[in-house]
Amino acid sequence: MEESHKKNQKAVTGELSDEEYKTLRNSIEKNLKTRIPEKMSILINYENSSPECYFYKGDAFVSKIIDNKIRISKRVSEKYKAIDFFLYPENTNYDRLFQNKEKYIQENGYFKDSIFKDNFKCSAFLILKPNGKFMRYYGSDYYTEVGKFLAEK
Repeated sequence: MEESHKKNQKAVTGELSDEEYKTLRNSIEKNLKTRIPEKMSILINYENSSPECYFYKGDAFVSKIIDNKIRISKRVSEKYKAIDFFLYPENTNYDRLFQNKEKYIQENGYFKDSIFKDNFKCSAFLILKPNGKFMRYYGSDYYTEVGKFLAEK
């Protein structure tokens, strides 16, 4: 990975109390309008609307990147018993591409305002484990980090 990308990565890890975990999990379920099995970790892949999130190689290139993210996230999620979601806010550079991907959900602002407040990288994720441990990460090429964190007890 290029050194400039490494410098721009940011990870926050921690552990929530039982009450904080329940509150966050309930908010995620409410805003995604879904029920999540209790023993599963949650992986939220988030596409920011940062000004830097513009690829000059065209829609076909970006569409391939999106498809790769979905494929890799599915593989990692199945391996570590997680459920994955793909979200994007209004007014991203690639709304039209995300709208054409069945897995992507345009979020209502909750995730942008409450979880992914830093808008300096194109991609981010949140992992929330059933034991209350979490990781919020901003950066690219992050599936190695996802796998390592999900593998930890």
